[in-house]
Amino acid sequence: MSIKKSAFTFVLITTALCSLAAKADDIMNIKFTAPVGPPEDIIQESSTLKLQQEQTIQHVNPPAHVFISVFAGMSQPSNNATISTQGHDTAYNFSNVLPLITAQVNDYILESKLGRWGWAASVGYSYSQYDGVQKTALHLLPLEAMAVYRAEFNSAQKFVPYAMAGPTLMNYFQRGTDQYNTSGSNVLATASLGVALNLNRCGLVNSRNDAEVTLQYQRNINVSSQAQDWSGNVLELGGTIAL
Repeated sequence: MSIKKSAFTFVLITTALCSLAAKADDIMNIKFTAPVGPPEDIIQESSTLKLQQEQTIQHVNPPAHVFISVFAGMSQPSNNATISTQGHDTAYNFSNVLPLITAQVNDYILESKLGRWGWAASVGYSYSQYDGVQKTALHLLPLEAMAVYRAEFNSAQKFVPYAMAGPTLMNYFQRGTDQYNTSGSNVLATASLGVALNLNRCGLVNSRNDAEVTLQYQRNINVSSQAQDWSGNVLELGGTIAL
């Protein structure tokens, strides 16, 4: 009887093990697959990304009204100048051009579709000398105050012409020995024409303040009654920063 029980138990356990083995084999044969999407072009995706404008950080600067310029150039009076001191006459020959440096500020206070209007002020320095028996040095300090028109019609304009006109006070200082030292002033009428190239709008400069290269021609006409006549031409090249 015990032999029959043992045989029955053995058959039952064997059957159960075979059934579990068959199920395990079925599970091992199942293939698991994950869905695959179309390939992504990472380079193209990154090139199309754009920064969103943050109103609290990014902003557009308002148009500049004040321009600071520094020029270097040459001046050539049309006539020779004779300066008299204590019975000594010194004649300066301006057949050669005189070096000139100028600092200038322009402030445009009116704006319209026809351009911009404002004022300009400048101070310059030039130098000459007399190499006769008694050597002397002549220092010229022109002070200018002018009305300005700037033909700027839109914020993308690269070349900007402008015109200026007004009085100039030409101050001169002669230095040598004591009997040759003297100084004086002459009033001139001045007209200028210039053109500015905006480097930021050309893509040559990337800065918060616009930078320009400026070429300027000036004509001076003597209007005072002094013996010295500083009428002549001025040509300058300089750089400008908009504030």
